Amino acid sequence: MSLADEIAGAFAPGADETIPAEKVRGWMRSEDLEALGAIAAALWRDEDVARIRPALDWDEVFRFLLQYYARCFRENLPLDGRRAHSRYQAGWAVASWFAALWDDASIPRQRLLQMKNWLAALYREGDDGLRLCIETATLEHLFERAAIAVWFEDWLSDPLLGPAHVRALDWGRNQGRPPGRPRPKKRGQRGKR
Repeated sequence: MSLADEIAGAFAPGADETIPAEKVRGWMRSEDLEALGAIAAALWRDEDVARIRPALDWDEVFRFLLQYYARCFRENLPLDGRRAHSRYQAGWAVASWFAALWDDASIPRQRLLQMKNWLAALYREGDDGLRLCIETATLEHLFERAAIAVWFEDWLSDPLLGPAHVRALDWGRNQGRPPGRPRPKKRGQRGKR
């Protein structure tokens, strides 16, 4: 049995036993990306997190997820991986995670700033494929929300990040439609004459 299978089994639905935090921390130190993917999946489910005793510190979970998603972005495993995220799956997950943290008033803005700086660093160090992924799988979806797009406006003054911001914002404004293409009419809406 692989480590990923062991982890998935420990967090299997219906399992009601507690999982020692030290064991989870040991798993989190693994180099096996599939195993790390199994842990990341468990950390997204409140019922699985509640089984870890004592509870993991939020900061260690935050750091783990940043490291895990960074590896997924960089390593770009094929979509048929059993547990680890592909590059684009990681991009979508990061967009969802960022938006959830944005909506949670208890999360200090410093955490969001840390994520924004982390995305900027990944974008700067990445090749064209990684940059495209961050733009299309993460930023475009984040920038559908105007307040988040505004919060990223400091990127506009950067020669590398600025164009990425503009492209992602254009997509968000058009909600995925090519520029110049009209929005679909709502049911019962009449066109102008």
